[in-house]
Amino acid sequence: MRLVEACAANATWDADTLRQTHLDAIDGAFEKAPPDRPPTPRYIWGQFRFFLAHAALGRAKRLRAETKPKPKAPRPPDEPPASFEWLEKHMRAATDELASLPSVLTVRPPRREFH
Repeated sequence: MRLVEACAANATWDADTLRQTHLDAIDGAFEKAPPDRPPTPRYIWGQFRFFLAHAALGRAKRLRAETKPKPKAPRPPDEPPASFEWLEKHMRAATDELASLPSVLTVRPPRREFH
């Protein structure tokens, strides 16, 4: 606890900034520490300059995560190309539907032209 207090006493920060700086230092220390073991308190807060270096590294990581673009919603898959059978079936259904509608046009026989 004395290591943490010593780092806090070396700077003039408000409580929220101090809390966030300590959290950033912990994240930064985990970034720099060997992958096979977690960082020790002495590694994080042992020297004020290392504490500040860990805090800067952790802050940069946090800011990158905050400004990272959000993933786009997944696009629905494109429909597979229609087969001949599918086209024929739907064309027949559309033709039958059109044929069942009442006709609003009157069909006239073609004009005969006399010469």
